[in-house]
Amino acid sequence: MKSPLLAMLLMFLTISAPEVCAEVNRTIYLLRHAEKQTDESKDPLLTVMGQRRALNIAKMLKNRNISTIYSSDFNRTKQTAQPLAELLGLTVTIYDPAKLEIFAKQLLRSQGNLLIVGHSNTTPGLASLLGGEDFGEIDHLEYHRVYQLSFDSKTVKSELLFSKPIQTEYLK
Repeated sequence: MKSPLLAMLLMFLTISAPEVCAEVNRTIYLLRHAEKQTDESKDPLLTVMGQRRALNIAKMLKNRNISTIYSSDFNRTKQTAQPLAELLGLTVTIYDPAKLEIFAKQLLRSQGNLLIVGHSNTTPGLASLLGGEDFGEIDHLEYHRVYQLSFDSKTVKSELLFSKPIQTEYLK
């Protein structure tokens, strides 16, 4: 008699438990794209400095067991994500930054460690939607923030890491 009652109680707790994340002990990294060209284009490419920063981000995150990389559908974000994707043999998945709430729910249900490359006006908000700290607005000339959101079964720990452009001598 006790085991059916216990099974029903466990089923109720599972059904009514809030949706925090699909997997325990994982990390989501968020960052703004690297330095972009300041031409009149609506979709500028990265500068040489931005390309160097993207290489350094790849070097910085290559051993973080990232299984999926997301980018908005802009040249600057895709170019920022591409070096790590190539290094890890992954394809960059495009997301719509205009639908952050839906995207955040998708990320919370997903599994594995993730990288999301976005923009100064979306990255802090997405961090907040995922349960982390937003660390304030990102200035239009600021490109070094890397948000690290570490999830366990009950909490989200936010940490702010910093990227820098890779030095020229490492490119040889």
